[in-house]
Amino acid sequence: SASPPTEPCPIPSSAIPDFYCDLLSLYYAILSNQPFKNTELKYTPDIVRAVVQDEDDFGHEMHVLSILRMIPSVEIRHGGTYTDSVSGKPRQFDFRALIRSGRCRFRLAVECKRISAISPIVISSLTRPETEAFHDIIVSKAPCSGIGETFSAEPLSFVRRARRENAAYTTGDFVGKSMLRLNVRIEEGRKGEARRERAISVPDADVYERWSQALASAHGLCKSAAVDVWDVQFQMHHPVLSVVLPIVVLPNESLWVVKYDASGKIISEPSLTDECEFFVGRTLLVPRTQFEEQEINLSHIHFMTLKGFSSFTAFTQPQAMGTGLAFERKWFPQETVGNLS
Repeated sequence: SASPPTEPCPIPSSAIPDFYCDLLSLYYAILSNQPFKNTELKYTPDIVRAVVQDEDDFGHEMHVLSILRMIPSVEIRHGGTYTDSVSGKPRQFDFRALIRSGRCRFRLAVECKRISAISPIVISSLTRPETEAFHDIIVSKAPCSGIGETFSAEPLSFVRRARRENAAYTTGDFVGKSMLRLNVRIEEGRKGEARRERAISVPDADVYERWSQALASAHGLCKSAAVDVWDVQFQMHHPVLSVVLPIVVLPNESLWVVKYDASGKIISEPSLTDECEFFVGRTLLVPRTQFEEQEINLSHIHFMTLKGFSSFTAFTQPQAMGTGLAFERKWFPQETVGNLS
């Protein structure tokens, strides 16, 4: 590929206002990994604000935080670190959220990525087969609770799988299988012709990084869930049930979905969406006892816009009738966990 320009502001300064020329000069200097040579430029609040608003994820994170805080009794960790189980290196997560309802725990690993609506994510999807219609529930129990075949001085855990009609993911619904990122390329026209704009696919490494961070952070939450213990104010012989969900939150109007049939034909117009479930089938190891590990599968990662994330968290509101929360019916089905009480 062509090397980025090394000279600041390749566009004549007479063609654009000085403020934007300064920003362009800074942009090209960063691309070319060269020191900024325009000694006349002095950072101003306007320049800093423009760069932060266009490039920084923190403002987007704060929007996500405001949505999380709407969840009743939620416990939120913002910007902590963990050790990546693959690389062994420290990494930073955006949010970890814990929602409690009785013996149920809903644990969210939330990563935020600010992208422009002119460079959106496009997810290609197929109908979900029955083999992918499942989600795993981690069951952690206190010592000598009477569940399982062995007892230990350490908390024990095991995994129950909600399948098919009992799973939160329905057979036949559309599920993401592939992803690409769009951007606009400006092409110079022939002599006497105007410049043209063309949409192209571009590398999505930055989004993939958020995706991988959400999965890595979710692995840490799975490990915590496996060694959870029942709150002391309740009877110790009841198990704790946990579902862990990785989520990537994008700005509004930055997520598109394309639906395919089994033959590879697009069956409807590509459309904006606020949420898309993406199958990953990631198998992880979590503690079973102090000396043993077991497998758990994170079947899906969720891509959402701010609007979609707000709608998603609405399920945490108390039910109009009865006890418990709405998410218990979907993520902790009685057919799967009812005999654990």
